[in-house]
Parts: sequence; C-alpha cells; structure tokens
Amino acid sequence: MTKDTKRNQPPSSERPLQLALLDMIAGPQEAASPEPSDPRSAPPVLSPEAPGQPGGPEAPAPDPEPERQRSMPPQGPARGLPEALVDTEPDTASPAAVRPSVRSPKPVPQDDQPAQTAPTVLTVTQLLSGINRELSRRFTGIWLEGELGRISFRRNIYYMSLKDDKSLVEAVLMTWKCNPSFPLTDGLKVRVRGYVDIFAPRGKLSFQIEHIEPLGAGALSLAFEQLKKKLQAEGLFDDIHKKPIPAFPRRVGVVTSTESAAFRDILKVAAQRVGTRIIAANALVQGRDAPVSIMSALSALVNFGDLDCIVIARGGGSAEDLAGFNDEALVRAIFACPIPVVTGVGHQIDFTLADFVADYRAATPTSAAELVFLERRHLDSALREMRTRLAKAVVHKLQEQRHQLLLQSGRLVHPQAYLDRRGRELDALAMSLERMTLRTLEKERRRLERASESLDGQEILARIARGFRTEQRLRERMLELVREKLHQSKEQLITHASTLSALSPLAVLERGYAVVTDESGRALRSTRGVEPGERIAVRLHAGGLSAKVEEIRE
Repeated sequence: MTKDTKRNQPPSSERPLQLALLDMIAGPQEAASPEPSDPRSAPPVLSPEAPGQPGGPEAPAPDPEPERQRSMPPQGPARGLPEALVDTEPDTASPAAVRPSVRSPKPVPQDDQPAQTAPTVLTVTQLLSGINRELSRRFTGIWLEGELGRISFRRNIYYMSLKDDKSLVEAVLMTWKCNPSFPLTDGLKVRVRGYVDIFAPRGKLSFQIEHIEPLGAGALSLAFEQLKKKLQAEGLFDDIHKKPIPAFPRRVGVVTSTESAAFRDILKVAAQRVGTRIIAANALVQGRDAPVSIMSALSALVNFGDLDCIVIARGGGSAEDLAGFNDEALVRAIFACPIPVVTGVGHQIDFTLADFVADYRAATPTSAAELVFLERRHLDSALREMRTRLAKAVVHKLQEQRHQLLLQSGRLVHPQAYLDRRGRELDALAMSLERMTLRTLEKERRRLERASESLDGQEILARIARGFRTEQRLRERMLELVREKLHQSKEQLITHASTLSALSPLAVLERGYAVVTDESGRALRSTRGVEPGERIAVRLHAGGLSAKVEEIRE
C-alpha cells in the first residue's frame, strides 16, 4: 500500500492518534516524509519535541490558510485530519515512512555506547499542558461528520458523543459560543467544526464544537421549521411588510447564476415581452457560500439604484441544493431590501424561507419572469381601459360643471332690478337720517328755550345768539355729511351695477348675441344633433323668436 493511498483512508481506530501523541513527547529522532504535491493538502508534520524544549528542532511554520480551514470543510475522506491520524498501516515498501518512535534501534557495541544521562521527568500537569499546546497548534479548525449520542445539557453546555461506525469521541458545545438553531437529538447526523482539547483535571480528551449544522433531508427539514417559526414570530412574513410589484417595470435586477438554465429561461421570456432593461448580478445558488454570494449580489443591485424590481431565481433541486435560500442572514437581507423582491426558486412544490419573506413568490424562474415582464397584449388592454376611464371621467366632469352653471345662472338678477332695489334702500336711509336730524334739532331748541327762561338781559341774548350760531353750524355740518354719504353710496352703487352688468348674460344679449335652444330647452352649441324641420327657440335681448330649421350648414 503506497503513501498516497494511505492518506486517503479514513481513520479506522484510535491508534494513529496515540502514535501522534507519542511522537510529540519523544526525544529527538530522525524521520523521512515525502513532500506532498499540494501545499494546502499537506498534513502538518509533528515535531519530535514540544516547542521550547532544549535540543528540539524548530517548530514548523503555521498553516498559511487557518481562516480558510475554519470557514470551509476540507475535501476528501479524511475531513482535514493530519496525516498522522490517517495512516493506519506501516509502509513496508518505504523504510523512511516508518515512524521513529516505534522503530527498533540497531544494536550498538558496549564500548561505543555513550555515558547515560539522567532522564527528563515531567509532571502530569506538564505532560497534559504540553499535549494541549500541541493540540491547539495543530488540531484547530477541524471539520468532522458523525452521529450524535448520549446528549446531556447542564449550565448552558451540551455534552455529547460524536461517532461513526468504528470510532467515538466526546464532544462539548458551549451555547455562548455556538447556539444551534435546531434541537440536538440522539442519532442526528451532523457536521461540526472545532478543535481538540484535553481536560487536565481528568485527563479526558474532547472535541470542542465551534459550529454545528445538520446533515440529511430530515435534519434540514427540522432546522427549516425551527427557523421558520422564529422568523414568523418576529413578523418578517407578515403581509403588512409586502411591497407592491410595479405594473410597468423599466429596470429589473436579476440575482442568479448567469450560466444557469434559469437565467436563460428568464431572458427567453423577457425577449417575448415588452422591452425592459435587465441588470444581472451573478451569484452562487448552491453550496455553503451561496447565501453570502446572493447577499453580495443583492447589495450590489441595491447600490446600483434606479431599479423597479429584483428577481432572485434558481432552478429545481433537492432540499440540500436549495438549503442556501433558507439561510437566516439571507432572509433578513431580503426583508430589509428597499426594492420589491420576487423569488422564483425551484419548482411548484418547493418552498424556501426566501419565498416567505419575499414580496411575491413565483413557482419557478419562468413564472417569475412572466409576472415581472408585462405581456404586450396586456399592455394594450390596460391602455384601452385607461382611455375609457379617462373619457368617462371627462364626460362626468363636464356634466357636473354644466349643472353648476345652470344653478348659478338661476340666481342672477337683472342689473336694473338690482339698481332699483339699492336706490330704494338709499332713499329710505336718507329719509331716516333727515328725520333723525330734525328730531335732534327740535330737542336742542326745546332745551335752549328752557334755559333761556332762567336767564335775563344781555346774558340771555348772548347765549341765545351763541346757541343759534352753534345750531346753524351743526345744521350745515349735518347736511354736508348727509350729502357726502349719499355721494359715496351712489358711487358704490354705480360700481356694483357696472360689475353686474358686465357679468350678466343679458349684457351679452344686449350686444347682439342670441341664445338658441331646442324643443327640450337644451342650449345648442353646434349643428350636431339638429335635424331639418326641427323647431328651435331664439332668445334675444328684448323678447324671443320661435323658428324652424330649414337648412343645416357645417
């Protein structure tokens, strides 16, 4: 069995891990290892001594892509485990492949043997601390797949086992680091990411989980329902948040894989409909990176601006293929999108959380395109309907204005009648003012006469003279005020009369015009609707005529 063949084999027991740990605490030894062809797939090389011990070789350089290993599960059956954990059989064809820690040394003659030195003695704590340092440096960001078992929950920490058909490892999940969105049950198959750790007080090795996700259709369905209930309780699916889809979109954004059949179907439908500009944002629609890719494309279209609608589309597939559209971050991004969003994901029977939060859900990408891109015959029908409604509105408005005009014309009064009425009011006012003046003068005269009886001689005559002069001035002033008031009233009356005369329809008739009506009293504005021989009435400024139509000229 070759070295490459052994690298691709999954671990069959706990023995490789034990060998790796022995190598880490052994003294300086020699070992040969072939250089892997791919640097990213090269397993970490375990040093003979822990870093910092005297005589040990330099620590190997850190992994050039630690963040990539944390964020993506490694490919291949080994799931990212170091090579020392994969090799389960010795390579008999290559002596250099035999690990130094398990190789039998060649006998040395007694005379050539060096003097023995005192062995290095470690405490248990030092041993476990050194192992933990090596584990934290070499076994970080590991992805594992397995089946959960022996689950218990204490103080916000899950304790469980993770196993496959041959091996088992204890696992710990702290909810403040990773809070699963689905219930953990015995027998559930999961994929986890984390690191290996030894609990020093008990010397117990465990796998510390930093991320967990379910595997299989049943687990995906369970996670789907859990997240759906959570988002529904927050109101993200309520109709009150749904934005209307524009009836005549001018620019439509499309988020999908531009190499997919779904995108070709959208372009095919758009080519047969009313011309609309399409702005496409390429995105991954399947796989672990699909939610982030779709959110980036959605954000790019929002920043592009001046879009009437956005379509998120993908063709049919299994529940695992469509799982990216159930991502919580993606659902919240669609909810926060200021532009109306239409989803066309999968087939008629496929539902994703993106469909529930979208402003409109179409069964397929083709259905989404048929909804957004208006068909030409529908546009013609809509234009005809709008033209009919506009004509009806104009006719209704004209009839309403005609009715108001008839009501107002009935309230108009001939200017002469108005002038006569105002003249009578003015005469009555003048008579009332004159009577009031005479009564005042008579009252003052009687008062003076009473006062004169109590006075004698020249004083009486002087007072009488002053009284007469005062009376004369008051009389003249009173008459002047009366004449001034009458003049002002007459000027106002003339102004009002001129205004009414200019606005009166009778003034138009006085200038030589006439009003022609049919037998029903309807005013005629054109020859339309009038037949020869029909009786008509002509109203003039003074009087009217009854006539008969002899000839009609257009």
